[in-house]
Order: sequence, then C-alpha cells, then structure tokens
Amino acid sequence: MYSEYRENDKWTASEKDTYNEEQPNRFGWINASMKRIACPEKYNLYGLLHDGARCSWPWSFPGKGMPDDVSEEIRNICDTFGFEGYGHSYLTLRELVEKYLELLVSGQEAKELLAYVRELINDIPKHVENHSDVRIVFWFDN
Repeated sequence: MYSEYRENDKWTASEKDTYNEEQPNRFGWINASMKRIACPEKYNLYGLLHDGARCSWPWSFPGKGMPDDVSEEIRNICDTFGFEGYGHSYLTLRELVEKYLELLVSGQEAKELLAYVRELINDIPKHVENHSDVRIVFWFDN
C-alpha cells in the first residue's frame, strides 16, 4: 500500500526520499523501492478496502483497478509484481474519512473496523490540504 498526492494535476509518490537503490525482490533486482504505509496483515481491513479481498463487508469499497494517472514511481513498483499482483485499487483520503464516519454509525459489527481505518488515515502522509488530492494505491499478491 503506497500513498501519493496531486499537485498541478499530477500525482506524485509520497516519501520519494525513502527510495533505496538496488533493492532485491523475489522477481530479481529492481532499481528502487519505496517505503510502504504501515499495513500489517489485517484481513478485515483488506476486505473493507476492496470487496472480496480476504473477506467482504456491507461497507466494502468496490475495486477500481490501477488508476490511469498513477505516479511513475508506484507504477514501476507495481510492475515488479507481474502476474502475482491482483486486486489493484485506490482510495482518496476523502473516501477513507467518509467511510470512517459511516462506520461510526453503522452498529456494533462495524466497530471492529474503526481502529484499522483510523490507523490507516493517520499513517497516510498529508502533503496537501485537499483530501481528494491524497490517495492510497494498493494491490494484493500471492
């Protein structure tokens, strides 16, 4: 899961300074890797972010696919996963905050997701004021 922000109609990967040259991955060597947003294996959260990813909730977001205007940095990282990557999607900070508010009033079953969503919202770097101009881009792998 990676974050990016939009300025002047262009998406830019957050925390570019976290790149490490010649980072190995299971497909060989890639030129760079970028620090991920903290997201340990939280299957309930996965099912919320992308309906059907490990589980489903009445409040799950539908998958959107990889954004056409994704930053070059994140596109390059995604490409290293090849056919192993699936369930590509993205969500703006605005969408996540709105979902958090929806979960607050959705009853007891939704309560277990609140802490996960709050942690995710807090972990996303906020480079710009408009929550529609900050997003996470993510996918799953085998």
